[in-house]
Amino acid sequence: MNADLEEMLGELGPDYRDMVRRMKAPFEERRRLRLGWMVGGLAAASLLAFLGLSVFFRGSTSSAPERVYTVRAASAANSFMLAHADGDEVVRELVRTQRADGGWDNDFLTRQNAARLASATSADARLAYRRALRNLRLRGLRL
Repeated sequence: MNADLEEMLGELGPDYRDMVRRMKAPFEERRRLRLGWMVGGLAAASLLAFLGLSVFFRGSTSSAPERVYTVRAASAANSFMLAHADGDEVVRELVRTQRADGGWDNDFLTRQNAARLASATSADARLAYRRALRNLRLRGLRL
């Protein structure tokens, strides 16, 4: 209550003060309940935001080992990533997917795969590298 209402109730007497208190009681109870729900909702939202951010920003400090994926040239999307994968099976896959003219599906793939084969040590890989260089040379391109 504000100061003016307090002064008026003081002049009117205690019966009026009780009447005003009874009239305001349901509204103040509702306000307390609403405030409780708001505090609970805020706490739940904060917890949910914290958990969501912890999952999103989870670093590589976990003790779980990192997964290493092998890439196969079974689809066009994977063939662009094949030269960037690690392992000896990648070199074997590059040799296997090379066309008879020494190239792959396009000039970009031929350059990329030839660059990967340049560091390979097996005889098949060295032969595939020379065929890829010849293919690029015939097209007027360089590695």
